[in-house]
Amino acid sequence: MNILAEFSRNPIEYIIAIILVSALGLFVWWILKIISAPFDEPEQFFTKCEENIDWSNLFDVPSGGWQIGLFERNLFLLGITVGRPEIIFGWLVFKLGAQFQAWGNIVKIPDTLECIDDIEYLMAKKMWADRTYQRFVLGTALNITVAFLVYLLLLYFLNS
Repeated sequence: MNILAEFSRNPIEYIIAIILVSALGLFVWWILKIISAPFDEPEQFFTKCEENIDWSNLFDVPSGGWQIGLFERNLFLLGITVGRPEIIFGWLVFKLGAQFQAWGNIVKIPDTLECIDDIEYLMAKKMWADRTYQRFVLGTALNITVAFLVYLLLLYFLNS
């Protein structure tokens, strides 16, 4: 499919597809918020630590995830629409490499804290790593699914 020729014949449909795939990011965000809920209060593990430490800052640092998701959904839609899976695969390889580096930093937090039991601290680190991994995998899978569904809708409207 020659995307430029197709776009010039049906610009409204493509613009609506881009808006729709972007807006469906709210659905992705909602799902990711649900799976993150069990770990919304990490302070449960740090009750014996100093009272003046706001542990939520460690876990709730803005990461730019929604901006990455917005870019990712539109990139997936582009890759599917132009029939170039290497666009999608290239992004996934890049994303995995970048995320691998980030996961390595989770392990670099202190091995122990004097104010917390080692087992509780290990459980907190494991929950944090699990949450990060779940959001990474599920977010990517949902973004691919959203892009593919919008592509199917685009095909439907272009062929009707």
